[in-house]
Amino acid sequence: PPPPPPPPPPPPPPPPVMLLLMLLLMLGLVDGQRDAVSICICDLTAAVCELNCCCDPDCSSADVVVFKACLPGSEPVIEHVCIGQSAIFISNSHLPTVTVHNGSHSYFCVIVTDSKMNYFVSPQSVARESFPQLSARYGGKSFISSSHLLIFEDTNKTLNMSEEFYQLGQQMVTYFANTSTLGVLSLPVALTGGECTDGNPAGFLQMASSSCCRRFTDLRSSCTSLEALNAGTYYKGFTLLQTPDIFNITEVRIEPQNIQSVLTLTNNFCNNVVSAVTYRILIEGNVGIIEANVSFSFVNVSLEATKIWQDFHLIFVTDLEQREARRRSGNPGYLPGSPVLAFRGQEAVALSLVRADSYGRCDTSNRNTVDFTLNSRTGCSHSLDPAYTCRERQESINLLLLGNRIPDSLGILGNASGMDKSSLTRVLNSPPSAADVTCEAVCNLALKMDVEILWARLGSVSNPQSAILGSRFQYHTQDVQCDKTEITLQSSVTFLDASLPPPPPRDSPFPQEKLPHDIFLPFRGLEFVGGALGEAGRPTCGIWIVILAITFSRF
Repeated sequence: PPPPPPPPPPPPPPPPVMLLLMLLLMLGLVDGQRDAVSICICDLTAAVCELNCCCDPDCSSADVVVFKACLPGSEPVIEHVCIGQSAIFISNSHLPTVTVHNGSHSYFCVIVTDSKMNYFVSPQSVARESFPQLSARYGGKSFISSSHLLIFEDTNKTLNMSEEFYQLGQQMVTYFANTSTLGVLSLPVALTGGECTDGNPAGFLQMASSSCCRRFTDLRSSCTSLEALNAGTYYKGFTLLQTPDIFNITEVRIEPQNIQSVLTLTNNFCNNVVSAVTYRILIEGNVGIIEANVSFSFVNVSLEATKIWQDFHLIFVTDLEQREARRRSGNPGYLPGSPVLAFRGQEAVALSLVRADSYGRCDTSNRNTVDFTLNSRTGCSHSLDPAYTCRERQESINLLLLGNRIPDSLGILGNASGMDKSSLTRVLNSPPSAADVTCEAVCNLALKMDVEILWARLGSVSNPQSAILGSRFQYHTQDVQCDKTEITLQSSVTFLDASLPPPPPRDSPFPQEKLPHDIFLPFRGLEFVGGALGEAGRPTCGIWIVILAITFSRF
């Protein structure tokens, strides 16, 4: 009988699902599903529309149109990629998958997140008993060099002009009715030598401040004729255009807020000289400029003077209501270098260290703010009242080390609020006290305070959020002689990083390549069998080694 036909070849293995999804995504056949941004990380000021923060709830759709671009993290990102269910035979993806049914169509979706391998491990809770162990484990050198700080520069210098509405950074057009000419609103700035130049155009939505020097030779003869010293120069004779559309002009007058008399020359003084100019411009999304006003500061300059310094400010506001703006230290996680949020009850207070004045004495009015991840140390000298008891001396020291309002909790995240107790972590702090006795020989006083703040990165590795886990205040005491009135106080703050990295991803499959069965012939299967020949009368392994050695020795 004829031999049976050979079996058909096995079907080729299906292509990896991720390669297939990438290919179809490039061809436009895969639908990338996007979810709204749950937390707007660039919304750092409450009740204010942040520039280029497209997810800011305080920004209307008209405001977003004006933005040049959206900041990273303010746009929805692809959460999962889908393809028709009929195109998938088998899935070998390590990422989670789900099947979505839409009417008569079914879609196979790969969720491009992995909560196990792409997230920092949540650290353990911090208590008074566990803080010393965590401090010893994660503590290290205190002071970080400035070379570790990153400086970001804006390399995008080109601005796209728009004829329908102003865009961020675009020059604001002015209109001179007497001559029917157009110009741009300028804000004087200083040249290399400090002299003022008036040819600096102001940018839309770009707040600016500058200070420069006006020089003159004979103020007696030029007091009333110098335009740069006259307030009318900065608002009279021109108007702002609501939009840059020169074919549909809508003028906006610049209203003065405080006007004194014109420049006058009396009693060897040039009176009512402009020393500061502040423009305040009200804008509304892509509608453009709604209102504009200007305010001035004036001084009287001696006729013997040869120069005067002037300050210029440009401020943009979004509405006439004076809403209270509260600056966040991050949203949600802390940003490096931002102030640490501290609270006393529900009231926001400052976490700060004592500061020394120019003479090295403790400054009672100004203090150094504690900034996130920036270790610091301060010191100063303080005078004690000889009539104070030991307790009164310690209380005066506590007032300098801790400040007027001692915080009892810190914000876990940069957007923490005193109204939400779950967003706060208690401070482990027991302010030192001394015996209420008259100082006769020595007083045991706490002269040094160390603040330790334990923090960690949480969330996705690609977008981690910094959070404070706990903090404690430590005090170091020493005996101080009662006749010693000058003491030295020291305070420091140290940030301890307790971040736990995620587990490593799964290992790549190791290739198991099989070699041909006879690749090692004629050595395969040779054995020593009694003499010089092995099985079947073939030379043994030892003979082959001798032959190879003789052959290679001839070369």
